[in-house]
Amino acid sequence: MIDPSGYNQGQKRPKMTDDTSAPPEIPSSKSPMFTINAQYVKDLSFENPNIPGLVKLEKEPSIEVNIDVKGTKLDDNLYEVVLTLTCKGMSGDVALFVAELSYASLVSLNNVPDEQIQKLLVVDCPTLMFPFARNIIAEVTRDGGYPPILMQIVDFSAIFENSVDDLTKA
Repeated sequence: MIDPSGYNQGQKRPKMTDDTSAPPEIPSSKSPMFTINAQYVKDLSFENPNIPGLVKLEKEPSIEVNIDVKGTKLDDNLYEVVLTLTCKGMSGDVALFVAELSYASLVSLNNVPDEQIQKLLVVDCPTLMFPFARNIIAEVTRDGGYPPILMQIVDFSAIFENSVDDLTKA
């Protein structure tokens, strides 16, 4: 069989690695570095107080979601960021469930300017952590006997900008 590419006739086919562009830049030791060293469940709670009452629900259930982010300095350039998600299921005045998760990360910041640290801790880090925390909340509510709570993606940058605007107006 004849190879139409010409490869078997002694012709060299271009390789994907035959790239003439410049090599990627290697970050210098002075470049700002942001590293998530670990992610873990710091605290997880699920309360299911009224399962027998589910049979007699008269109102459509509603879900309330609250989000909080805190960053704490542990060492010179080591921080703990805790993303807390609280979901409450209610039917009128009847509490159906409460799911609360504190999901944490240990973060190293090297050569990061002081004015960027807060944004990294309350915007960039929680943005990376949120999909994992969202999944845990979905699983725990499903395991509690309810449809999984599939939280919408959160724009931590917009929340941060709004809080900065509120502080400058006060």
